Amino acid sequence: MASLHTTTAPLVILTNQNDLSAANQQLSHVRGDTLHIRLEMSASAASRYGIKVRRSPAGEEETLLSYNKNDKTFCVDRTRSGAVSSLFADLGVQCGPVTLAGDVLTLDVFLDKSMLEAYAGGHKSITTRVYPARDDSLGLALFADGTVTVKSLKVRAMKSAFTGWMLEPKA
Repeated sequence: MASLHTTTAPLVILTNQNDLSAANQQLSHVRGDTLHIRLEMSASAASRYGIKVRRSPAGEEETLLSYNKNDKTFCVDRTRSGAVSSLFADLGVQCGPVTLAGDVLTLDVFLDKSMLEAYAGGHKSITTRVYPARDDSLGLALFADGTVTVKSLKVRAMKSAFTGWMLEPKA
């Protein structure tokens, strides 16, 4: 079976306890629209925390994947995902119930061009599409409304499922 990843070397790998600032410093150079992200965060004094994907450099466009500790929900926020994401300008926030072990959020995120698929705790998933209008909406950033610890983070380039999916017509 062919590998999902384009190379064996991760673009970013953090395995020690890191604060948000240190983890975001490591993520600051990562750009891509075909990425596999594995993230484990624990919250000590945060009620909402997660990752921003397909983010423009100043955050004008971004899609948020987050956990809300107060109402125990895993959410995707596409309110700033881009002007071409749908016939509707504001795609809103969609959430579902998730119970975490402690306050540790484990995410497995697959970003493949416009396709975004995320698994929380290995069993709850959100799948959606995002179509940023900006060509530079390729960044990542972690966020929290309080103190969190990034327990681990691995970002790898991924092969696109959309490459070569159409066969050229025979002459």
